[in-house]
Amino acid sequence: MESWLAEGHKVIASLAPSYLAEFEENAGKVAGALKKLGFYGIEETITVLPDIVEARERAAGYSRKPIIYNSCPVVWGLIDSHYPGLKKYLLNIPSPMVLHGRRLKERFPGAKTVFIGPCEAKKWEEVRFYKTQYVDLVITFKELRQILTGQKIDMQNSSETKFLSEPPIWVETGILSFFKSGLKNVSNFLENFDADSMASYGMELLACEGGCINGPGMTTAEPVEKRIGIYCERIMVKGKANRTKS
Repeated sequence: MESWLAEGHKVIASLAPSYLAEFEENAGKVAGALKKLGFYGIEETITVLPDIVEARERAAGYSRKPIIYNSCPVVWGLIDSHYPGLKKYLLNIPSPMVLHGRRLKERFPGAKTVFIGPCEAKKWEEVRFYKTQYVDLVITFKELRQILTGQKIDMQNSSETKFLSEPPIWVETGILSFFKSGLKNVSNFLENFDADSMASYGMELLACEGGCINGPGMTTAEPVEKRIGIYCERIMVKGKANRTKS
């Protein structure tokens, strides 16, 4: 990534929403640090969530069986390798990262796309489950901090920069919703999966306890409950700031 930036490539960052629980700085400064690093533009991954929600609701309307969403590559991999009989319940639409990568490629032909988030598994998601790769690189928040330190970029002192677009506030709160979380809980659920006793609704299964906000690529030491509180508070602050600007 650093060579792309140094060589002047147009590099776009797809920023996972949990950055609001990872960094103490406001959204504009996070974007500003990435801009200073050399990114052409920064956009939140969840800008595509309205399209995904629409696709999920449409699928649920037609389905007569329960649906498992495929947002979490660890859960997808678990089903693929240990519960192949359940693959027919997976919803076959792009995950938010993949769809956002595709949209960025369409809007910025020739650009490099970098997903920045809390998840190590996103590094192999596209290669394993998709025929076409739209995300050129995945780095974690932990790795981003190391890069910023290496380049002597202080996020706190960075100038505030606008994102390429702003998602509606309601999509930001949506990432805190899941049906089951934690690998043990998810595994137990899949082991005892009984489609006949379930209604035809969608289920978000996440491998990390408490969801992506507790991913291994996070560096914050705060407990999950505190992270969720911080995240919700910062969504409100961010939304208020955007309304003031408009």
